[in-house]
Amino acid sequence: MKEREAKLLAPLVDTLARADAAGTMGFILSILGTEPSGTVRLRIVDRLGRHSDSRVQNALECATVSDPDLMVSLTGLKRLRIQRNEESRDLVKRRMRLRRFHQTSPSDFAVALEDNFYSRGMESPD
Repeated sequence: MKEREAKLLAPLVDTLARADAAGTMGFILSILGTEPSGTVRLRIVDRLGRHSDSRVQNALECATVSDPDLMVSLTGLKRLRIQRNEESRDLVKRRMRLRRFHQTSPSDFAVALEDNFYSRGMESPD
């Protein structure tokens, strides 16, 4: 794609993602996988990287480790860090709520179950 066409496509992708990110996510992610223009890929990673959908997280991971454009990789990394920080923040808040609950109504026994399986890495307890 010529750079002039990329300059036209980037704002269109941005508009689609802003208008209905959930509804257009599959389409926009398919563009990310095939788009030769770094400008367009950067816009996609920046815009969709604000959503915690697992498809987006996978696309961010791929962009971070394999995109030929350094800015796309760095933006993907930035978005992944923000998402991971938000996940950690939510986990800490949930644990704080549990602690407050147990302080007001103590119990003798508790079991805490967490999801330790990730899209990359450990897939099962075996």
